[in-house]
Amino acid sequence: MSVALRSFVLCAATVLFSCEDGVTASQVAARPAANSCAAGATGPFKVANVSDGDTISVRIAGGKPTIVRLIGVDAPEIAGPYRNEEPHGVAARDFTRELLDDRLVFLESDPQQESHDRYGRMLAYVHRADDCLLVNGEIIRQGHAESYRRFRFRHHSLFARHEQEARINRRGMWSEPSNRAPRSP
Repeated sequence: MSVALRSFVLCAATVLFSCEDGVTASQVAARPAANSCAAGATGPFKVANVSDGDTISVRIAGGKPTIVRLIGVDAPEIAGPYRNEEPHGVAARDFTRELLDDRLVFLESDPQQESHDRYGRMLAYVHRADDCLLVNGEIIRQGHAESYRRFRFRHHSLFARHEQEARINRRGMWSEPSNRAPRSP
C-alpha cells in the first residue's frame, strides 16, 4: 500500500472512530489524535463557524466553540464593527466556508508561534480530517489570501510559493489588476 493511501486510510479511520463523549476540552487538546495528518496535531474537531477567510470556530469535545486563527494566512477583511470591508473579503470567507463548513478538522500548533494571539484566538494549522488537506496553504494557493509576512512560521516558504503561484496564474483576488501588489509589509 502506498504511503499516501495508507495515510488517507488511517486518517479516515480516525474520523470514523473518534468519539469524544464525556471527555473534557483540556483532555482532548492534550491528547494527540491517533493519526492526525500531521505530527503533534489534535482532533478531530467539528467546524462550528467560518468567520472570515482566516478565522474559524471549532467545537472541542462538544463544548463552547473555540476561535481559531489560521497561521500564516492573511485574508482580506470583511465588514465588521471595527473594520471596513476590503476587496475580495467576502469571496475569501465563502471559499473558506466551502472548504470547511460542517467538516471535521485536526489542529496543529507551530513551535515558532505562541499558542494564542493578542485577541485570545488559538493559532493553528488546520487540516481537513477526510483528506488531510492543509487548509491554510490551500486558501493561499487558490488566491483567496496572502501569505502572512509579519511573523515567521514553519510553512513560511511553502505559503510564499503558493502565493506566487496564485499571482502568476491570476487566481482568486489576483485576477483583479488592482490587487497584484502585496498588502502586507
